Amino acid sequence: MQDSGTLSTEQNGDYMVAKDSQGNMVDPIKIYSQDQHIYAEGPDLLISDILLYPCIYLVLQSQAGDVIRKKFPVISRWFDKVSETEAPQKVLDELLAVREEISRDFVDVEPKVVADASLYKCDPNRDDCKNFTIKMDVQRNLKWWEESGIANLQSYAGPTNGEGLDWNSLPKLAHPQAGELPAARLNRKCDQLQGLALPLMEIVNKKRDGCLLVDFCSGGGHLGLLLAHSLPKAVVHMVENKEESLARARERGQLLNLTNVWYFQANMEYYKGSFEVGTSLHACGVATDLVITKCMEQQADYVCTPCCYGAVRSIDSIHYPRSSAFRGAGCTEKDYIMMGHTADQTNKDPEKTRHTDAEKIPSETATKVSSETLYKSEEGNLFMDIVDSDRALLSMEKGYSVRLDKIYPLTCSPKHNIIIATHIK
Repeated sequence: MQDSGTLSTEQNGDYMVAKDSQGNMVDPIKIYSQDQHIYAEGPDLLISDILLYPCIYLVLQSQAGDVIRKKFPVISRWFDKVSETEAPQKVLDELLAVREEISRDFVDVEPKVVADASLYKCDPNRDDCKNFTIKMDVQRNLKWWEESGIANLQSYAGPTNGEGLDWNSLPKLAHPQAGELPAARLNRKCDQLQGLALPLMEIVNKKRDGCLLVDFCSGGGHLGLLLAHSLPKAVVHMVENKEESLARARERGQLLNLTNVWYFQANMEYYKGSFEVGTSLHACGVATDLVITKCMEQQADYVCTPCCYGAVRSIDSIHYPRSSAFRGAGCTEKDYIMMGHTADQTNKDPEKTRHTDAEKIPSETATKVSSETLYKSEEGNLFMDIVDSDRALLSMEKGYSVRLDKIYPLTCSPKHNIIIATHIK
C-alpha cells in the first residue's frame, strides 16, 4: 500500500488514516483493497486464483449462474478478470474433459455478512479492543488464579554469570547490525537473539550432524542466519510469509556463503517437513501456539519467545485455554482472552515497577499474589507468566520437559518470556 503511491495517509493518534475526496477520514487498507485487491490474494495473479477458478466456473455454469453473479458482484468481477488470462483456462480445459454434470442448485446461496470494521487493532472504533482490562475483570481473573491450585511455572531467578555470544567474532552479515537497526534497538535485538540462540545451540549440539532446525516467522533472518552460521553441522529452514523480509534474509545468507540454510515463503501451516528443533522469536498471538503445535506434532524440541498475548483467538486448530489443567480449573476462553490483554500491559507505567532489572522478580509476582497492590506492568508480567504456564502445561501433557524462563536483561523487550521444551524420548 505504501509503495503504490495511490494513497495519502497521515498519523491520527496510534494509527494511520487516509482521507477521501471530501476530506473525511477513511480506512486506507479498505480503500486500497477496493482498488488493488483484484485477485484472490491481492494485485497479482497467483496459484490460488488458478485453483479457485474451476470451482467458480462450475458454479456459474449451473442453472443458478445468473443469480450468483448478481448476489456476488465482487466474485463475478474476479472471475471475469481471471478469464482474461491463459493459465487458468488451460487448467479448466483439462478438468472439463473429466467433469461430471452439475446437479446442485445454488440459488439459495447467500453472501456472508461481514462486519464493517477497521483492520487496525489499535483503532478505538473496534469493539474487540474495548473493555478487556477493566479492573474488576482483572481482579476476578487474579482471584481465579489464586484459587486454581495451578503453579506458576516461571523459574527466572535473576541474571546469571554464564557465557554469552561473542558478537565481535561474528561476520557483520550474521550480526543484526546488517539489518541497519537503530543503536538502541540493535542492543535489545542482540540480547533477544542471545536469549534464544544459547539454549537452541545447546539443544542442537546434543543431536546428530544434519539436525534440522526450523525458524518459524523468521522475518529478516536475524535469528536464522545467526544459527546457521553458529551451527554449521545443522540445517536451518527459515519460514516467513513476507516476501520482502525473506528476500533480505536470502541476500544476506548468500553473501555469507551459507550452504546449510533454506528459505521458504509461506504461512507456517503450509510447512509440512519433518524436523527436530523449532523456534520462533516474538511470533504474534496465535502464531506462537501454531509453532508449538507444529513442534509437538513432530515431537521436536522447541524454544519460543511469545508476543502479543492479547491477540490470541481460537481458530480451527487452536483453542484456548491450551492445557487440560486450565480447563479443568474452570478457566473460560473469554477470561483467557482477558488475561492475554492484561499480559500486554508489561510496558505500562514501568517507572512504578518495584523490582529493578538486576533483581530477582519478587515472590509475590512469581507465585500467587495479593492483587490489590499490583501496578499495571506487574499485572502484565504476572498474566504473561500465567498464559505461558498454560502453554508449558500443554507441552508437559504431551510428553515434554519444559522450562519457562526469561531473557536477560528484562529490558531487552517487554515480552521477555522464553519457553524451552525438550521432548522426552
